Amino acid sequence: THDSNQTGTDDTRRATEMEEANGGVLCRGGTAEAGAGAEARRPPHVAMLVTPGMGHLIPLAELAKRLAARHGVTATLITFASTASATQRSFLAFLPAAISSVSLPPVDLSDLPPGATIETLMSEESARLVPALTGVLSGLRETTRLVAYVTDLFGTDSFDAAVAAGVPRRYLFHPGNLHGLTFILHLPEIDVSMPGEFRDLAEPVRLPGCVPIPGPDVMSPFQDKSDPCYRWMVHHAKRYLESEAILV
Repeated sequence: THDSNQTGTDDTRRATEMEEANGGVLCRGGTAEAGAGAEARRPPHVAMLVTPGMGHLIPLAELAKRLAARHGVTATLITFASTASATQRSFLAFLPAAISSVSLPPVDLSDLPPGATIETLMSEESARLVPALTGVLSGLRETTRLVAYVTDLFGTDSFDAAVAAGVPRRYLFHPGNLHGLTFILHLPEIDVSMPGEFRDLAEPVRLPGCVPIPGPDVMSPFQDKSDPCYRWMVHHAKRYLESEAILV
């Protein structure tokens, strides 16, 4: 009788401890299943990195609004505090309730040359903010059902943050046309097979499924191979392939 009473007391104590640990909700048999069910009922959440500029923010915000309206997805737009403006703040303030925003801290870019291109500045800032971004994504994993991470075309180094934070899926958003995307995807091999500057080519650049591109018409970030901007673009082109998919 003594052993039976002691066992009952122990069971009652464990049940009380379990109830307290679960915020007053007592779960008998299937605690893990109940937790998994609650997690599944939370809306899927997507984190999106917006490299500087309204031309980058607006397309990603439109993608977030479409995901929310059509699929019930919530989203966080991750912006750069260094380039925040009154226009950007006003735009973010009027987004639907399903879309929130957070700013990454500014980083020191004073070591870059005065004439650094905007593509170089965005790429450098994205790379240097990986630790801060990892912290933001880790926090979102704790507070939301974070299922995917999206970056735009100059933020490919931020894939490292998504991997470190354990985000299940990583996507690239390319708000340009397929012709430009095809060029970037082929850039690593073009870089090797076509020495010299594009503007000096005697023949146009030929890509699968595209009209030939005369060398002088190749986009300006690719026109000076001695500029760090060009090396950054080759770097991004290689990392595009790390994404689960490219959204165009």
